[in-house]
Amino acid sequence: MANKKHFLHSQKPHFYIIYHIQKKIISHEAKQHFKVHVSNRIM
Repeated sequence: MANKKHFLHSQKPHFYIIYHIQKKIISHEAKQHFKVHVSNRIM
């Protein structure tokens, strides 16, 4: 049981890193999409 707990604990930071990177990519794409949308409306 202790071994399993240790395994989960060692995996957690990896999941957090992936989640954080995905959030950054999603927010970046959203900003790019918003910029294109706004510039298209101005044209």
